[in-house]
Amino acid sequence: MKSFVWGLLAVSALLFSPSILAADCGARESVTQRVLCYAELAVAAEEVAPCDAAEDVRVRDQCYGVFAVQTGRPAACRAIPGNDQRPVSLRQICLSDVAIVSGEPALCGEVTDSNLRDTCYLKLRRDTGDPGLCERIAEPALRSLCKR
Repeated sequence: MKSFVWGLLAVSALLFSPSILAADCGARESVTQRVLCYAELAVAAEEVAPCDAAEDVRVRDQCYGVFAVQTGRPAACRAIPGNDQRPVSLRQICLSDVAIVSGEPALCGEVTDSNLRDTCYLKLRRDTGDPGLCERIAEPALRSLCKR
């Protein structure tokens, strides 16, 4: 579900005009609209700095994630600030999403949550057809499913 949200945010970001100013982003009604607005600015600038202009940490952190998925830059995932549960989880989800979008299994290996990591490998197996990815799945039942 969370991967779907990142993907939805990434695809939806394409709908906004590139001439948006950061001040305009903060005035958007919904969190999703603000995330997409800041993310568009970041993608256009080819750096996450516009994400930092968001006053709401939820918007800022999700902006980093959308930027990472759209540009294929996992460093943006790793740069999500904070060490409490929310940013740590967002970093993990972001890395998994970038791995799937970019087809980079090494990024799945960086995911410390075993369920998310296994799912990342499973999705990459589905997308790439590489049966060797199944061997990286820790959960036996999921590994068996992967090999089918």
